[in-house]
Amino acid sequence: MIRDKILINFFETYFDEKFFCSQFTEEDNQKLAEDVIKLLDAKKGSHILDWCGGWGRISIHFARMGYKVTILDIMQDRLLRAKEIFKNENLPLTTICTDCRDTPADLNVDYATCLFCSVGFFEDNEQIKAFKSLFNTLKNDGKFIFDCLNLFFLADKKFEETKMKRRDGKINVQRNNFDFSTNILHSYFRIVDEKYSIEQESEFYQKLYTPKDLCYLLKAAGFKIENIYGSYDAEPISFRSPQIVVVARK
Repeated sequence: MIRDKILINFFETYFDEKFFCSQFTEEDNQKLAEDVIKLLDAKKGSHILDWCGGWGRISIHFARMGYKVTILDIMQDRLLRAKEIFKNENLPLTTICTDCRDTPADLNVDYATCLFCSVGFFEDNEQIKAFKSLFNTLKNDGKFIFDCLNLFFLADKKFEETKMKRRDGKINVQRNNFDFSTNILHSYFRIVDEKYSIEQESEFYQKLYTPKDLCYLLKAAGFKIENIYGSYDAEPISFRSPQIVVVARK
């Protein structure tokens, strides 16, 4: 499918890193890791699965805090990068290169994280399959935390072109279209210089959810909903919350 090819290109070219993650400092990443640990109430030394974790931008901080880390991702080159980063700091790491729908059932982890809007790429039945495979690898009473964009937050937004100045002086430009029949957001991205010359561009598709949608998918996979927040700072969820943060329990 064309949409699948577009998504593969988006990640294989590291455009997600160039457009989004370049805006986050190490201090930002560390704070997010600390907030995640706090919301999970994770015991030091326990085992965390960074599900769809890429090169470990956040889970490297889990390891620095004394947690055992496993990263699962479908992209081998990102996992190789993670191994190099962890090795350079003499931190242990296990990596698994597979589709998240095929998460091995024998990992027996205490906690799982899925950070930075890494859900919304499958049809509902396939998303449930992915959640079920994660459910099966958690220990009894294990917890799962993840985030996604809040559909309610975008409900009254005009899909006009937005611009954001980057720390490197360049400008991120984004334009969105929304399919009301599928709740899929189609985004067009450009990175431009100060003269507005395009340096790189890409596009992206992702399904958006309401809290109710996420509860349905998680419960269908066997999870119990523990908390729903509007941020990793544990702010209450509202129509003004750009993201939804869910903590679920096996």
